[in-house]
Amino acid sequence: MKNVKLRQQALEVYYANPSICKECSQVIKVRENQQPGEARRKVFCSRSCATSYNNRKFIKRPSEYTKCPQCGRKKDSKANRCHECRKLNTFKKVQEQPIKKYIRNGNSRIKYSSIRTWAAKALLIYGREKRCEICGYDIVVEVHHIKSIISFSEEDLMGDVNAKENLKYLCPNHHAMLDRGLLDI
Repeated sequence: MKNVKLRQQALEVYYANPSICKECSQVIKVRENQQPGEARRKVFCSRSCATSYNNRKFIKRPSEYTKCPQCGRKKDSKANRCHECRKLNTFKKVQEQPIKKYIRNGNSRIKYSSIRTWAAKALLIYGREKRCEICGYDIVVEVHHIKSIISFSEEDLMGDVNAKENLKYLCPNHHAMLDRGLLDI
């Protein structure tokens, strides 16, 4: 009983001179589970008022977009080109490099893996549909070099090895059959 009277007195003292919200200028109310001293220390009546006030204070700069000089699409103002043009320019530079730069040391499985990776990127850039060119299967496809990578010299360019005419998408079955000589394109 005594605690209830003390709380009532503390609330009367608080509401005689209450704290005011900086945002909406309303009285900051004391909740049931809160002491009047806690409400006195508050500056805002709610989180939304605090957010509104602080967002005005710290204005976020909108991201600035400009046009790509190469294709005209939107690009970040700090970038020279859009993402697609950067990818295409990187691809063109790689195509002009000799394959010896991309051959790794090790067994045949990893030796040409970088060249195969660029072959897959080449097919996407060439706009080929990702499906087996023999049966049309499209869930799992692999890149097949018609003229094998091994048959090229190390001085040949990546553009020759990964030329549009030398690459095909094949399902794993047809790829294995072609590699073993069981199927002819």
